[in-house]
Amino acid sequence: MKRMKISLLLLLSLLFATSLLAAIGARAGAANSGPIPPSITVSDAVGTNPGTVYTAGQPQRTVNVAWNAGSDYPYCEIYYTVNSANQTELGREHDGVKPLTVTAGSTYAFWMVVYLGAQGQDVRTVANLTVVAKQGDQPSSPPSGSGGGFSDTISIGKDKDRGSVYRNLFAISNVRVEPGARYVIIRFEGPPNQVPYVAIGRAAPIMKNSEWVFGDNLVGGGFVGPGMVSAEQKAKGEYVFASAAGTTISNDGLEMGTTYHYIITIPAGAGRRPYQDIGSFATLREITTVKVVWEKVLVEDDSDDLSTGEIQFWFWANYGQPSQKYSEYYNGDADSGHTYDINRAVIIENAPNLLALVASGHDHDADFDSDDPNPPAPLKGPSGRSGGDENVAKGEFDLTQSPGNNATVPFRLNSMPGGALKFVIFGHFEITRGTAENTGTTSSALTPEPVKAIGRVKTGAPTGPPISICESARRARARNSPAAPGLEAQCRAAGAAGEVPPVKAIGRVKLPPTGAPPRPICDVAREARARNSPAAPGLEAQCRAVGETPPSEAQAIDVNALAAKGEAIANEDPLAVELRNQQPEGPVRRGFDIGMAAAEGQTLPGPGKDRIRDSLSPAEQEGFTTAVSFSLERNRNAKLAATGAAIAKVDPIVAAARTAGRRRLDVLYGLGFDIATGIFGDPALGAQGNTATGPASLKIRDSLSAAGQRGFDASVKLHLSRKYQP
Repeated sequence: MKRMKISLLLLLSLLFATSLLAAIGARAGAANSGPIPPSITVSDAVGTNPGTVYTAGQPQRTVNVAWNAGSDYPYCEIYYTVNSANQTELGREHDGVKPLTVTAGSTYAFWMVVYLGAQGQDVRTVANLTVVAKQGDQPSSPPSGSGGGFSDTISIGKDKDRGSVYRNLFAISNVRVEPGARYVIIRFEGPPNQVPYVAIGRAAPIMKNSEWVFGDNLVGGGFVGPGMVSAEQKAKGEYVFASAAGTTISNDGLEMGTTYHYIITIPAGAGRRPYQDIGSFATLREITTVKVVWEKVLVEDDSDDLSTGEIQFWFWANYGQPSQKYSEYYNGDADSGHTYDINRAVIIENAPNLLALVASGHDHDADFDSDDPNPPAPLKGPSGRSGGDENVAKGEFDLTQSPGNNATVPFRLNSMPGGALKFVIFGHFEITRGTAENTGTTSSALTPEPVKAIGRVKTGAPTGPPISICESARRARARNSPAAPGLEAQCRAAGAAGEVPPVKAIGRVKLPPTGAPPRPICDVAREARARNSPAAPGLEAQCRAVGETPPSEAQAIDVNALAAKGEAIANEDPLAVELRNQQPEGPVRRGFDIGMAAAEGQTLPGPGKDRIRDSLSPAEQEGFTTAVSFSLERNRNAKLAATGAAIAKVDPIVAAARTAGRRRLDVLYGLGFDIATGIFGDPALGAQGNTATGPASLKIRDSLSAAGQRGFDASVKLHLSRKYQP
């Protein structure tokens, strides 16, 4: 019988050692496996897909669900069902971790959705995971303790229950590792009334003189003594090691997001080798989220001596980094000495320790296209050039100087000295810190660890830093993905200069292009809003940038309310009043009022206004089209037109010329005349006072209707013949 015991122990040691080598080899292979596949993981799930989560005898248990979109997808959404019902969104973004409470007896199905194609129209599921929750304890696995290669036993015991035999087979057993961001807690069982020592190292231990040691890779360690466990726990052989208390590890703790190794050592008595167990763990990543709020701007000098400024501001947070975010603000009537509300905010996930803020300002003295979808890169300093003055305000902030989980830090950015345009930006940023648990069982291989001594915290696919939009664009171009053009456009919009260079695809399967024509941005915005995608606000902003009301908003507008609003808008502009009075009373004038409201503040035609028009009767459509054409032309040049109309009221020569060339219904002729007066008229009366036509003024002229161009030409001829004093 004694020989059988010895043979059994030797056989088990060989099996566990073989499993240990296999596990190490598998992990080494995984580390060099190339691109990261999409994955969904659930902490402490065991078994193949479907995995099982045991609730330790309780009806419920909270687990962590982690996901990673891998190398090929910059964004994903995670959904799940409980018992094939009640679809719920769990999370979104490239990677993350969310807690989920599971109920024994229920089945949880998770899946990952990505959006491909130039406009995100190709929706695909790229990862699945099913987990079943069961009430009870997890079945015993082959225990730890073989890491040291010893077959020392405490006792076989008389309990014939097989689990008891395995549970008491080795001196060190039931090791549980609980890592934090900068600490680790290791719980284990061993011989009673001992003083174990736990060492932490940066690399796997090595065998020296028949014992495991770290050598130069030692980080620190400590004894499990008084204050860590009670006398009652020691008597039961239950031990707890905490790296943050009573150890030689640095006061700063362990490094976040780092893999460490441990050696548990328990003396075995005089003349005997100590009992040892080894393993590894990964500390959690600390995620810093920063919300930057641009609150107000004080315009110290608008750089215009005779009028208020038309100032465009561009705000950047962490420009040129993967985490960069952008916003903008325009004030067409900014006056020196006045403060204006900005009320813009951006959120930076996975923020680095250094926050760089930049605010660029440009005063537009010539033409200005507020619909430019490509924001400029931050300015390097103040400048004065043809068309306006520029300046920039910059600041850098070390987030580590604001410790704690939640902190709010005010900031003030002053524009650089030496520029005619001067301003001060006020705001604050809010810092939120948390940890992301990098544990779980991957959806591609739901298998239990063969040996507990290695990888007691099971790691899923490595998350790594977030993939920038430009990197995603390059990868999409390399594989000839139909999403490449859209991603490259987003890359340029994020401030990258020029085209994203195509990369030759090597050893990749090229996806065929869809062949579908580009879809209207407003249609894509509507679909994104319907699925509550985080891309919806940005797509709706692009929809507005082309002069449209997002369809989700347009559908909610009452046409009767539009008509009432449009009449009020028309009454604020003499030219609009004149044009409205020219429309026959009834459906045509009602359509005119609806068009005035639909085009309020917009500068370009688009499908949103077209949908409103198409919903009207033919007579209403006639008035609608007239109002929209007038509004878009006026809105693109609102300040110039207002300046020209004001000059005509005080200069009889200009007023006479303004009406002399007009035909009876040519209100647009008068609009074109006023716009040119704002450019070429008397600077003493508020005009720009240009003395010759050029690319900027001709661009404005060419954007007008035929009647508007005739009025523009007549106005230019008049003003250039008068030779105003500068």
